[in-house]
Amino acid sequence: MARDQGGPAIALQVLLYPVTDVAAESKSYADFADGYMLTREGMRWFIAHYLAKPGDATDWHVSPLRAPSLAGLPPALIVTAGFDPLRDEGQAYADRLRDAGVTVDDVCYGGMIHGFVPMGKLIDTAARAVTLIGGSLRQALR
Repeated sequence: MARDQGGPAIALQVLLYPVTDVAAESKSYADFADGYMLTREGMRWFIAHYLAKPGDATDWHVSPLRAPSLAGLPPALIVTAGFDPLRDEGQAYADRLRDAGVTVDDVCYGGMIHGFVPMGKLIDTAARAVTLIGGSLRQALR
């Protein structure tokens, strides 16, 4: 909306295991439906409570993967986790951004689950992700 309505300039999109299409379920929804913290049923519950009505799921304002064009959006850092129902839609969004000419750095932390980033005191990979995010923000906000 900032792009389309003359809103503030956004230096960088930082998207951690993003939800980019609430109207569809990717292969990773099936592969990691249970047992990896975030579940498919949990996501269905969140989506049902988020939407005013089910038909809103296909609105690109809710499901940005469905936007007619992603051209002109700010650069993006997209972080996904290998064992996360949201992994594939995060990757699909990165691919669409890249296809639209947007600079994208997408990193999938293969052995991680949804929500791992704040676990830096316990998981070295999470600490590395935080370092990447901080460095990306530092570079973008110069």
